[in-house]
Amino acid sequence: MYQALHKHGDVREHLPQTSLYNRQNIEKMLQDYKVIYIKTCTGSNGRGVIRMARETIGYTLAYFAQAQVEKRIVSLSHLEEEIRKIIGNSRAIVQQGLDLVTHNGAIIDLRPLVQKNGKGEWQVTAIPVRMAVGGAHITSTRTGSRVYDFPYFFEVMAGYSKTQSQDLQARITELLRRIVARLEEEFGPFGELGIDLALDKEGKLWFIEANAKPGKDTVALGCGEETFIASFLNPLEYAKLLAGFKTAPLTGGTPLSSPVQVGWGRKSIIFSAGSVPSHKGVGTTVTAVEAIPVAVR
Repeated sequence: MYQALHKHGDVREHLPQTSLYNRQNIEKMLQDYKVIYIKTCTGSNGRGVIRMARETIGYTLAYFAQAQVEKRIVSLSHLEEEIRKIIGNSRAIVQQGLDLVTHNGAIIDLRPLVQKNGKGEWQVTAIPVRMAVGGAHITSTRTGSRVYDFPYFFEVMAGYSKTQSQDLQARITELLRRIVARLEEEFGPFGELGIDLALDKEGKLWFIEANAKPGKDTVALGCGEETFIASFLNPLEYAKLLAGFKTAPLTGGTPLSSPVQVGWGRKSIIFSAGSVPSHKGVGTTVTAVEAIPVAVR
């Protein structure tokens, strides 16, 4: 997926630097970045994600087993041995680490759910915000992370003004529009996608991964019953459209140009993936999430 999206300038700037896992690429990445991530191509729910940090002497390594494990490694050769103990012979990638936005010391990321509705239009159904527990380096709900609705987190917990929250949501929606357009261009049509995004401390957005079979746990935990039910009804309405059955009238759809927010019982944002703006977006960076930008899963 990384290679496919990297061809497109309108999303390229939102992709963290990514290479295939080998010793040469680890050495190069550690020269360029203080923190990098190794992610197996088959991992999920935070499994197979290793955080590596370059220290004054040696390196630190963190990964999630039954709980988070942290180790200090003296040399690069010992580091490679330790990595192989964790991932075995699995194929993996090496990815740039990002300086993520935190709340009370815990990293956060975003898991927008985008779906086609009964008219075949893409819409943003929800934008859950995931917050890692304590010093954890991943935000998977399987590791105990907390999930919040987008406006609640940013306007109540993070102290954004309503305007700041809406501006961030607009940037996210614009990036989602580009991503789904490019993914369908490269891989064919989808009915729904769970897209992991990250926000760095400079306000830049980063694309981490897209999941073609997204779980609904983050929606259930953070976005309310109405949105949770809609997350199941939308694919059914789209399936009816594909099958030629009469679809129910849209409820809760709002044109992209309307100034509404996702969540808190508000309506979904609808957009057409076929129209991809050419202007450059603001960018955002992310790291430690269960992200594997190699293939649509």
